[in-house]
Amino acid sequence: MNENISAASGKCHSDQECLYTLSISVPTYNRATRLSRSLDELRETILNSRLIKSIFISVYVTDNGSTDNTKAILVEQSKKFNAAGVSFFHESV
Repeated sequence: MNENISAASGKCHSDQECLYTLSISVPTYNRATRLSRSLDELRETILNSRLIKSIFISVYVTDNGSTDNTKAILVEQSKKFNAAGVSFFHESV
């Protein structure tokens, strides 16, 4: 079952047109704590990048049927990424 919980508008961080697209794919299975830390670090790295103003960035996380609280972590992370202007998609397979 696929669930796309959230997706941002996909705008660049400036008024100029995006010059590049960067897609980051993160597979996960029962790694909620590690996943949360990793996504926090990824978001900070993206936001601190000098190129963020000209790159459309999207993060895709695929959960392979975790039985821990991975889904709750992904919902929380989705809000953080979208607030930062980064498209964030996740699905359970």
